[in-house]
Amino acid sequence: MPKISIDYCLAVMKGEMMMLNTADTHDFIDQLTLEGVPWHRLTTPYGRGDELPKLLNALSSLRSQESVDSTVRKISHLIEHQGTLWHVTPFATVFLARIFKNSLAAATTNPVAHQAVDHIGELFAVLLESIRDAQTLEHADPLPKFSDLLTEDSLWPDDEEDDELRWEEEEVFSDSMFYSFWFYTKEVLADALNGLDEVPQEFTESISSLKGLL
Repeated sequence: MPKISIDYCLAVMKGEMMMLNTADTHDFIDQLTLEGVPWHRLTTPYGRGDELPKLLNALSSLRSQESVDSTVRKISHLIEHQGTLWHVTPFATVFLARIFKNSLAAATTNPVAHQAVDHIGELFAVLLESIRDAQTLEHADPLPKFSDLLTEDSLWPDDEEDDELRWEEEEVFSDSMFYSFWFYTKEVLADALNGLDEVPQEFTESISSLKGLL
């Protein structure tokens, strides 16, 4: 009987754990609600994420092409800044992915939905390029579960009075938590893009390009 090395066993266990984690992540993404995210306790480049629920709701309504353009721009400023992703980013991406999928289904007959697909797709490309860059650098392991980003230890206090002092701390986020902003944003995008069953012909190339960045 051939000998099985410890390294081989560890590799198998790691692979099984990754499969379990992917399943847990998919379920978490699928069940997440806008109201279930404590946006006011998640950080953006400019403070807290209080604005995001209103912006995401506005985007999902697909009111006009001008509204889609300005709203995606505002969201992008809150979830990505100079290649850095934030605590809000993977959570906002969950709802952007849902809006993207719904807009894709209507894009061939609705010019506002078409605009949403174009603009959200461009934002996804920016996020994926940032993730690709982050993965080339030395980094910590991510937190074991996506939901770990919402534990009490991970959230900022309800009171914003000491926010400026917190930003001045040497370690605002642990290394694992910080890398998790990139890791779980990628997990959300992979879950969304790989789950697209039917894509209108005119978007096939752009969707393929996004998948190529995963």
